[in-house]
Amino acid sequence: MPQGIEVDPKLVWAPTDVLKANNVSAWSDMPVWIPGQGRTFGFHRRDFGRAIAEGLTYRPLPLTAADTLAWFRTLPSERQGKLRAGLTSEREAELLAKLRA
Repeated sequence: MPQGIEVDPKLVWAPTDVLKANNVSAWSDMPVWIPGQGRTFGFHRRDFGRAIAEGLTYRPLPLTAADTLAWFRTLPSERQGKLRAGLTSEREAELLAKLRA
């Protein structure tokens, strides 16, 4: 991991109906998330069995998170201040509190 960066990401599963009820937008508020119902059903379903058999491996999530944060910190401050996708920290905390309630 890059020096000076401590990360301990935790995955939290949020049902689609909860996200929709809280006006969370697919792809912009939650990058790479698309509801698994309706016309987008199956969008993220792929069989990677052959690739894994051929040697595909996955990076540990903490390493990916740390490297992404290290890259983000190399961007100019004006770019860092203008996120183009994703929830703000405050909005994320609000939704996590609702999920835990």
